[in-house]
Amino acid sequence: SRGFAYERSNKAEAAIADYDAAIRAQPDNALAYRMRGVAVGRQGNNAKALTDLSEAIRINPRDAVAFASRGIAYIEVPLYDKAIADLNIALDLQPTYAQAYQDRGAAFAGKGEYDKAIADFGQVIKLAPGSIRALNDRCWYQAISGALKEALADCNEALILAPAASNLLDTRAFVYLRMGRYEEAITEYNAALRLAPNEATSLYGRGIAYLKRFNRVDGPKDLADAVKIDGQIAEKFRKWGVPPPA
Repeated sequence: SRGFAYERSNKAEAAIADYDAAIRAQPDNALAYRMRGVAVGRQGNNAKALTDLSEAIRINPRDAVAFASRGIAYIEVPLYDKAIADLNIALDLQPTYAQAYQDRGAAFAGKGEYDKAIADFGQVIKLAPGSIRALNDRCWYQAISGALKEALADCNEALILAPAASNLLDTRAFVYLRMGRYEEAITEYNAALRLAPNEATSLYGRGIAYLKRFNRVDGPKDLADAVKIDGQIAEKFRKWGVPPPA
């Protein structure tokens, strides 16, 4: 319990030390293994996280949170099929587990199975109405899939809840870009970039919108700046259905 309190206070090392002590005192403490696994995973030690979470599951195979947490760790590898398998078990154990739907949606998206991802984000929205993350994610993958009217509705709802979030502005700008509404895309990307000036997605999207409006000065500059930040950004946009301009 003190370890959890340390985590809530952003004292990760102290939290892990307490989880270590709890496990020494009680080697079959499934909760301590699960909590330590989550804590070390947040520190970037994914291998240790998987080991601890697997031990937690071995001790208590009915712990939905342990399965869901290991699913997140598998996403980080990434091993999407293993992540989905664990998240399926978590949802079998706890069918109203909104975060497990959110994370399984991310795993499906990682595999390119966007329809399944969209369905899972929809489940999150049913279970937790007003979930900004789920609305944003469903907006994004609907835009990629071509469901542009539905995507825009989700983004609009998310931005009512958080009007100054750069990631939401970036997502709605991408919807406008896919719709061919280039002036609105530029306006939205401008707003996103005022909040996050080095976001490669916003720079690249604005660059394409500029070029679609025959601005051959600002467009190439934005594309070049985006590539400096993320060398894979052009390929990402191609994958998302927006090939780089000739």
